Amino acid sequence: MMTNEFDKVRANVGGFLSMNSFLSTSKNRNVALSFAQQSTHRPHVESVLFEIGVDTRRCPRSFHNIEKISFYETEGEILFSMGTVFRIASVDKLSGGMWNVKLILNGDEDVELRRLTDHMKKEIDDRNDVATLGTLVMKMGEYEKAEEFYLLMLETGSQKDSDVAAIYNQLGLSYDERGNNEQALVYYNKGLDIYQKCLPADSLSLATTYSNIGNVYSNKGDFDQALMNLNKALQIQLKTLSADHPSAASTYNNIGVVYDKKKQYDRALEYYHKCLKIRQAVLPQNHPLLATAYNNIGVVHVNRGDGTRALKYYAMSLQIRLRSLPQNHLSLRVAYWNNGMVYYAQQKWKEALTNFTLAYEIAKKGNHPDMHKYQRKIEEIHTKVG
Repeated sequence: MMTNEFDKVRANVGGFLSMNSFLSTSKNRNVALSFAQQSTHRPHVESVLFEIGVDTRRCPRSFHNIEKISFYETEGEILFSMGTVFRIASVDKLSGGMWNVKLILNGDEDVELRRLTDHMKKEIDDRNDVATLGTLVMKMGEYEKAEEFYLLMLETGSQKDSDVAAIYNQLGLSYDERGNNEQALVYYNKGLDIYQKCLPADSLSLATTYSNIGNVYSNKGDFDQALMNLNKALQIQLKTLSADHPSAASTYNNIGVVYDKKKQYDRALEYYHKCLKIRQAVLPQNHPLLATAYNNIGVVHVNRGDGTRALKYYAMSLQIRLRSLPQNHLSLRVAYWNNGMVYYAQQKWKEALTNFTLAYEIAKKGNHPDMHKYQRKIEEIHTKVG
């Protein structure tokens, strides 16, 4: 837990703590301790063992026992819903530089986060327990754990072709989010090959796969391939779905990213605003996809040399992400990096260093390759300010 967040918890004993993400816990104290001990020597981070007391009769919908479908059955995994509210009973120092925070499940909920949770549940396909769990942990930013669930599904060998293709697509996404373009493309193309054989040409599953492939080519700098695949996806979506469907919004966003990289900023803003208009209309106000839309518009304003306007969009993006995502979710690294780059250009070294450091810590924990880029910027600032 980041030190500044922990200080707020320690100062609020007797008060309430609302979880802004799904919270994975264990009934096995030793398992929880082993996770907590991994952060004992990291700067700006406190190792915290949360001990949660629950009245199962009062709060049945706040948590779910998932140990039977978890990849590690011995962990005794319990998953608490986003927006669960706890009372902070005590904060005590343990040996080895760790803290013990005792929480009591209050039975209340953060209404705004509950709406977001319910919306996210609708986005998750519930045809298979393990598939559902894999998608859920992907939304939590636990991409390696999601990969384990999907590989477990493939090992069973009991899925029909279209389900195998969907698993390949999700495996590709898990690598995509971790910055591994080549492995992502391998899995996306495996899924595409199967879909093309077993689904009609206007299937939405094909659209999703084309979109994912287009994003990888965008990341690789092959903009012609990116636009070709993204436009294939958009044609299917506009033919099959309503014009204001969230899937179309995502494709508008991804096309905007390509035009931004091509330095065609007016075209990029055109597609980004199409995306934002749809998302504002159909998504909860704290949905992470709205944060992405604000962030990307901010990026264009940076590229046009208007850092002040960019910071306004970045602030809206970061506010949503901090509200709706775990504090170490990989997408937060992008928000901090973008803020840092604006402050760097403005020679506001202190603000730039703070944001680059936060981006680096998150990328390092997630083993994302961008951590090396962030570290170089941190070293540059130290060189400039001595």
